[in-house]
Amino acid sequence: MCDFPVEELRTLLKKAKKTDSENKQFGADCHKYKWNPPASLKEVEAFEKKIGVELPEQYRQFLLQVADGGAGPHCGLFSIEEVESWLDWSVEPDKTPYLTPEITEEGDFSQQDITPNDWKRGCIPISSQGDIYFTYLMVTGPNRGRVVYVEYEMSWAFFPREKDFLSWYMRWLREVCNNYNTLGFATDLDGDELSLQQHYLQATSKEEKYLALESMLKIRNLSENSAKFMKKAIIEQINMPDIRNFLKLLYAIDVDFVDELLQKRWELGLYVPVVQELYSLFLHTDIDEQQMAEKWYTPIMEVADTFSVEEKWLVITVLFQSKQLSLKRVLPWFQDAITSREKIEFVIMFSRFPDAKEHIEFWSALLDEREDLKLLAITLKYLIRFPCQEFKEQVLKIQEEFAFAVEEIFCTDVHDDEQLEKSVRRRQENEVYEAACAMSKEFFYDEINPIVPNVPRPYRIEMYNLDMQEFDVDRPSKKGGVPIHVLVAWSICRQFGRCPSKAKDWKKTFEKVKKLTIELNEKTVINWDNARRKVVLCPLDEYLPRKHYYYSLQDWSILGEMENLKNLSIREICIEDFSFLPRCTSVKHLSLINTNFSDCRLLLQMPNLKSVDLRMCPLKHKEVLETALFTYQI
Repeated sequence: MCDFPVEELRTLLKKAKKTDSENKQFGADCHKYKWNPPASLKEVEAFEKKIGVELPEQYRQFLLQVADGGAGPHCGLFSIEEVESWLDWSVEPDKTPYLTPEITEEGDFSQQDITPNDWKRGCIPISSQGDIYFTYLMVTGPNRGRVVYVEYEMSWAFFPREKDFLSWYMRWLREVCNNYNTLGFATDLDGDELSLQQHYLQATSKEEKYLALESMLKIRNLSENSAKFMKKAIIEQINMPDIRNFLKLLYAIDVDFVDELLQKRWELGLYVPVVQELYSLFLHTDIDEQQMAEKWYTPIMEVADTFSVEEKWLVITVLFQSKQLSLKRVLPWFQDAITSREKIEFVIMFSRFPDAKEHIEFWSALLDEREDLKLLAITLKYLIRFPCQEFKEQVLKIQEEFAFAVEEIFCTDVHDDEQLEKSVRRRQENEVYEAACAMSKEFFYDEINPIVPNVPRPYRIEMYNLDMQEFDVDRPSKKGGVPIHVLVAWSICRQFGRCPSKAKDWKKTFEKVKKLTIELNEKTVINWDNARRKVVLCPLDEYLPRKHYYYSLQDWSILGEMENLKNLSIREICIEDFSFLPRCTSVKHLSLINTNFSDCRLLLQMPNLKSVDLRMCPLKHKEVLETALFTYQI
């Protein structure tokens, strides 16, 4: 057994755990700086026999003397059992491994004519980095003992510079002890601030200088001297193709410096990189986006027409908050879009513009699309932001054309290309139909719940699809049933402590109701959308008896069944149909404050009505109120 630094490792682990006591380092919540007990020699030898090769000495001794997995870089080290569970390929010790530092520098090699298992030859998996990224250990060949990072489908691989497992592992412990950011551990250079500065000064290639600067990003709190060094070095490398990695740090050091830096890069003609860097600033800092968009609008738009489609989309994203940018200015860029994805991205962005409504012809042409169903569905989904009546006829036509798509086509044989194509096409057709139905609903609500100047729009009621399915909302049984609006059920639950558990108890409860207040509150609403005046309701915690009753999100007719209801108050709610009111024959006092109630003639059909409050309602036929026998407020 070799002389292995077990005590040094224990000391470092103890210090690392103390430094990151709240497990904030990436992956620490998985391993919590704890080692598994060491593996037995029998377990190690059995595994070596299975793969046909003896493990590299340092990794072998780590398993035997330190831990069979546990605390380690990223999400921790696998145990031997976990290694075996992930090892679904043959190590093939008699063949030369494909993975080498040289081949990984070539980038994406997944498309080469070789199977994934061939790429993994000579490796074993020893750790997960999260998602589909892993750490492998080379167990054969000239790089035996080194770790290599891989994407599971082998589209990317990277060899850290450490030449053996122990150097790699101890570096991780040191960096945690120093409170460095270990998210991209070992993809950068080892070392502290001073050594990284020396590396930069001694480097002879731009790549090495760039890597030295990039490696300083792991240091959470740069010293004042290092901050000055970083600023000076970035200016020296001013024509770097991409400085996005440094912007968050530089912004924290000196906001004005970042502004000057981008200006200098723009003057060098690095137009596209600067736009990308502005976008990165918007994403990762608290910079005033509108102010920056206004400042950069003119220089960017002077050259933007020469950009590629993807770059133009980025220009729109960066400058969107500028008051100067209009859809009229960028609409011609849509003609440059070739692929469906490009067109869809433009449509989504265009729909956000304040002047989107002014370009009816553009949107109308998209609604005539029938080949690219993805584009048509997206157009319908995003036109909901401004449901112009000009589109109503086209939307209704789409809804009628694609009504057949409610009948699914299932693919029973994934190898049958024709069947698979039909199944995919039907799903797209169904998306179009569903989007058209949603758009039609917008038109309906716009008609029954119009915007009234200086009056808050009554809230439109919705529920999440999963909740509607789970509680059979608006889905009566085959034998029919009596609908109970979800808000009515909530009001009864609040008044009586809970909802009735049996059908006959519901009927008895309705007979007891003399006063009912229906309103929205924090208990009944999951999500408030005040901008669009919509709310998402919570479902009740219990089911209604399915034989006689079912929940509804639109039908309020159950109020007409409450024969002893004397006082009814509904506030700030959009109601689809007020025809239930004449059936409320016992109601004496009615309040419909800030609802979408409009037809005053319905009130004349309520024989016992004594008073009604119609404040903030978009009333029609108000003249009938003059002859009514009840008092009213409007």
